[in-house]
Amino acid sequence: MAYRVLVADSVPVDRQTIIYFMRQSHYAASVEIRESGNAADTLHDSISYKPDILVVNAMMRDENLTGMEAAESISRLYPKCRIIFTMDTPDYMLAVRALQLGALDLIDKPVVEDRLLNALRKAIHELDFQKKSLEENLRMHQALRFTRSRVVYKMTHGKWDEETKAFEKLIDVKDTYAGIVALGKADHNFSNEEHERMDLLLRTELPRQHCDGVGDMKGNVFIIMVFSPSPVLLKNLSLTVHKVMDELLKGRKYWMEEAEFQNIQGMEAASVKANDRLAKKGIGAVEENWHKTPDGVQLVRDYIEEHYDENIRLETIAEMTGFSNSYISRLFKQSQGISISDFLIKCRTRQACELLKEGHYSIKAISEMVGYSDPNYFTNAFKKKMGISPTEYSQKNNEKHVEKYEKV
Repeated sequence: MAYRVLVADSVPVDRQTIIYFMRQSHYAASVEIRESGNAADTLHDSISYKPDILVVNAMMRDENLTGMEAAESISRLYPKCRIIFTMDTPDYMLAVRALQLGALDLIDKPVVEDRLLNALRKAIHELDFQKKSLEENLRMHQALRFTRSRVVYKMTHGKWDEETKAFEKLIDVKDTYAGIVALGKADHNFSNEEHERMDLLLRTELPRQHCDGVGDMKGNVFIIMVFSPSPVLLKNLSLTVHKVMDELLKGRKYWMEEAEFQNIQGMEAASVKANDRLAKKGIGAVEENWHKTPDGVQLVRDYIEEHYDENIRLETIAEMTGFSNSYISRLFKQSQGISISDFLIKCRTRQACELLKEGHYSIKAISEMVGYSDPNYFTNAFKKKMGISPTEYSQKNNEKHVEKYEKV
């Protein structure tokens, strides 16, 4: 797949020279090139084009925008975009800003072919490496999540085998450790980002209490297990778990019960106790919901939440999960209560709401940023989901509509 390159310069001959150098090089097959003649168009074009590489004159200037400012905005929108700056004349302050953006090079005009192609080579190399790393990390993340989910289930159900023993060693937990099991539900299904943030919060907060732990989420339910070498610390652990969930959900509703265990073998009884407490409160037991989100379905959720702004095809999802198109569609609908296409619309609508609340982008720009090529189609999909048009949502943006969005 060719990387998208956007070449931006207000001087046509300089712009065409850069494009000529690229198209005559042995990198020509690796890039798809588009050009822009001013800073405002550069920013606007980047919203739909989503460049992988930006070659921009930092000093070109429109009435309200410079090339550097356009590049800074593009970098915020697309942090993975690699940037190569050109300069009409040397400028120390612009050079500092370019370095702060992580620019691959700052090339004085007239642009020298070898220097430009060296920067292009570096950009392609970094993007290739990043793509490979992301694919490997995705596979590793999936494997670890599936393993962790199995292990958490086994440990809270007293099923001890080689896998759970190996996991104990991995997190440096001994059979004599005490701890707590916390089970709970939220008022929404957890996103992949929330799952990762919970991991980060546990890794950050628990070592401060000289403890360790692990958590897992499926759908709207969660399990957190915290281990301590001393039962004396259990009260602090309870406060830490509440702190983690409060920080994670930031005001959104959740219900949680916990129970202590004095050694690892007591985890199953603690899990049952916490589960019963939730059930008695009329919230429903976590146990009833834990396996309602099969691993293949969770993989689809994670993929869509990460790639909602792309052209997602059912064939790609099916190939990724190893299931047929019809089977993964049916499995997802049975587990989640909505179709894969409806879940994609839900994710796009959620992100569109965030962008509309910022108030910086046009409806056309937002439609492209969340994966729609047709603004009219985006408007209709948004209105069907939210009950009001994107324009009305942006204008009103009151608590009533924010509440409805949060339930999407």
